[in-house]
Amino acid sequence: MRKFLLLLPVAAILLAACTAAPSDGSLPRGKSPVDTAEFDKVFDDVTAVPGDSLHSLMVIQDGKVIYERYAPGHGPDEAHVMNSVSKSFLSCAVGFAVQEGLLTVQDKVVQFFTDEELPPAEERSERLESLTLHDLLRMSSGFAHGNIDRQHAEDWAKATFAIPQTWDPGTRFHYNSMNSYLLSVIVSRVTGQKVNDYLEPRLFTPLAISSHEWQESPQGYNAGGWGMHITTESLAKISLFVLQKGVWNGKRLLDAAWFDQACSPQIMEYAGEDITPQEAAVKYAGDQWNLGYGYQFWMDDCGGCRLDGARGQFGIVMPDKNAVIATTANVGNNKILFYSAWKHIHDLL
Repeated sequence: MRKFLLLLPVAAILLAACTAAPSDGSLPRGKSPVDTAEFDKVFDDVTAVPGDSLHSLMVIQDGKVIYERYAPGHGPDEAHVMNSVSKSFLSCAVGFAVQEGLLTVQDKVVQFFTDEELPPAEERSERLESLTLHDLLRMSSGFAHGNIDRQHAEDWAKATFAIPQTWDPGTRFHYNSMNSYLLSVIVSRVTGQKVNDYLEPRLFTPLAISSHEWQESPQGYNAGGWGMHITTESLAKISLFVLQKGVWNGKRLLDAAWFDQACSPQIMEYAGEDITPQEAAVKYAGDQWNLGYGYQFWMDDCGGCRLDGARGQFGIVMPDKNAVIATTANVGNNKILFYSAWKHIHDLL
């Protein structure tokens, strides 16, 4: 399994760290080193698909916004739904809790839940007893079901634990947003705060992200894996924070070691198939959805990672270009938008 770190040239790090931020907390603006007319083609590619729309596109390089565009009806102040991009904010919350000594990724999940939430002790499986935060973070909990019926479930955690695990934890990748919800509950219980509130002084205030609504469960926990609403620039900021491995305006907020873990492939998407890594490399050649999954981040081909939400919400982290791309959209196929952005922006920078 290949490993990589988000390494930046020293000069690039210093440039990003020393760039003076505007007094209102917005990102500084700069001039693009390339003709941004090529960037506009991403809008053309998306709208060529009937019913699809790209709402916003922002490109940051060397710490400055070099391109931004909003579709009619959308704008810089819109708090847009992020879908599964929310998971990457949750990853940062777990990272802060680890940094503060409140938990470790090897902690057993059951220790954070009550007997009322868990199956009866005599019925509790070895799989559930062995489940760790590491397994939840990398989507290898063994739960094969998708999202529970959240509209009718009175307790989302209890409903999740009631469904038997199909596989031993850590042996199969299976994307399941309830893994993220369980992590949200755990962070809330060790901090005494909702994840949204816990991140306020640690992430949102330093990054000047003032608008950040997050859906809650019936028990009052943030959804974790979905339901956050932020602006395009806020999405760009968190992506830049990841690119800079926890540093903002020259100050370290979150340990770089967290991003070494979170933004490296902890498990491969093809782990659920009965094929070897060599066979998978051939089968999935050129597919950036099969480069591995970290701690609530997907991996990218340039040694980076991405915040990835349904219907075209992206924060694409590109250390090889010292750049990030942020998009909000309503598309049926994320891959069309992603590969268009890769072609017309990443490959051009």
